[in-house]
Amino acid sequence: GATVHLEVQPALKDLITGVPGAACVVARGEPLPAFDLHCPLVSLPYAFDTDLDSIPKPYRPGGPPFLIAGGGRRMLEFAAREADIVGVNVHLATSAVRRGATDGLASSVDERFAWIRAAAGDRVDDLEFHAWCGVAQVTDDAGRVLERLRARFDGTDDEILGSPLVMVGTVDEIADRLVARRHRWGFSYFTVLQEVAENFAPVVARLAGR
Repeated sequence: GATVHLEVQPALKDLITGVPGAACVVARGEPLPAFDLHCPLVSLPYAFDTDLDSIPKPYRPGGPPFLIAGGGRRMLEFAAREADIVGVNVHLATSAVRRGATDGLASSVDERFAWIRAAAGDRVDDLEFHAWCGVAQVTDDAGRVLERLRARFDGTDDEILGSPLVMVGTVDEIADRLVARRHRWGFSYFTVLQEVAENFAPVVARLAGR
């Protein structure tokens, strides 16, 4: 047997502490306990000579949920047919399609969901929808954030704050907007940058049970 110590990024320490099989969890930068062997997590399959027959079987029948994200019609239609989770994004900067500053506004998102629903057919009710919120800030002064967003979005302040790419406002305002996005489009899975994630804990608490 072996005693397993995990070194993780500081933000993950509380989440991973208590994982079965780990004797202790150390945040990066903290002193490490004595050890005989160090192995990056992604190298463990190689270290254990893992192959398709010995790899642990997924807990979920059929394997983990499969997420495909995109902003263009072809990718979103493919995701609608094949994925379990569809990430609805804007077009990439390298895309041949140029939508400009209206790309993240509600009207463009409505168009994307029309493509998705048509391509998904009967499986649309089984899909989960994800939004990458690249602009996310809990604040009592949304106006200051809007000052820098107006140059990126060609819309009114209400249209900008209503974009699925934007999560800005007080805890109550953000919670209400997330519920509205779930009702309008079906979004139930949101991602924010790691450095602001802890600031959204009150939003998660406010949404519990809603």
